[in-house]
Amino acid sequence: MTKNSIRKSQYREGLRLLFYYLKDWKGLLILLITFSIFEALANATVPYLAGRIVDSLINGSADFLLILGIWAVIKLVADVFDWQINSRSNRFEESLHTDYISRAFSTLLYFPLSFHKQHKLGEITNRIGRAANNLSEIAADLIVDLAPQFLSIIFSLAFTFYGNPQLAGGLLGAG
Repeated sequence: MTKNSIRKSQYREGLRLLFYYLKDWKGLLILLITFSIFEALANATVPYLAGRIVDSLINGSADFLLILGIWAVIKLVADVFDWQINSRSNRFEESLHTDYISRAFSTLLYFPLSFHKQHKLGEITNRIGRAANNLSEIAADLIVDLAPQFLSIIFSLAFTFYGNPQLAGGLLGAG
């Protein structure tokens, strides 16, 4: 086997294990992803509306207060979604961490006495703690924290294409 094929199989095994541990949290993850989509859409809309506010001020349009009100409501909605995502994500991360540790130690109880005589409990505890930390960090950072940021970028580019396709093309070309 080549080094690349070994690495790919390790990634697949790691993803399989990650999804195995996340299957119990499917409902919460779907809710967090839904909140992330709405937050990203609202966060992408806020700069567009801020530009419309400036345009209405420059042009002396009477739509200034209407656009300002819409901007404030959308900004408030984005902040509420952000708050909900952060609080639920923190609870999810801590629950996943403690659930992993409790499952690992309950599994250790069923091992034969010879296993416990051969292996030091401190080393096993450290490995369980590291694995729990890595699992909860990967799940919380990749799935919950980065998803809204990438979605905000995608929605912002969509708004830019709507407003000025040449500018959006330049933004994509510069990246």
